[in-house]
This record gives sequence, C-alpha cells and structure tokens, in this order.
Amino acid sequence: MNTKYKLVSNKCVNSNWKARFLADENEEWCQCSFGECKVKVAIENNGHPSYVYILTEKELASLQDKEAPKYETPFVKETMELLDKLTIIK
Repeated sequence: MNTKYKLVSNKCVNSNWKARFLADENEEWCQCSFGECKVKVAIENNGHPSYVYILTEKELASLQDKEAPKYETPFVKETMELLDKLTIIK
C-alpha cells in the first residue's frame, strides 16, 4: 500500500500569499491570523483517484517520509486517521 501526494498550491487557502512554512527566508508570506496556515494537497491512495485536502504544516509534515521521495510515502494508520478529519474539496 502506498500514498502519493502533490502540493496543489503553495499559497495559503486563506490568502493570496505563500504559506509561511513554504516560503523562502527572504519571501513575504501569509500572516494567518486565525490559526495555522493551510494549503491544498492532492492525495492518492493505492491508485484510487486523488482528492484535494486542506492541510496544516503539521499534517503535511506527517505525510512526508525522509527515506521516500516527497511525492510518495508509505501508508500508515496515523495518516488515515488524519485524513478522516480533513475537509474534501471537490
């Protein structure tokens, strides 16, 4: 089983600016006044069609695996639990 994901946009969903955690040191970024910055991420699980989710920095980091390429991570129970709590955009 594996999960693949792709960043749909590096802009915060609440603004037209790049999310703070994706911006370079000298770039301007979103000033999320109502909590954490969130970005759109398309996630595909086991070859099924991808869905677009809205993830926080922490949720996005939980998908990443240091040994696997950024676009592919192993499927784990904790990831599915996080996905169950996310908002689906169609």
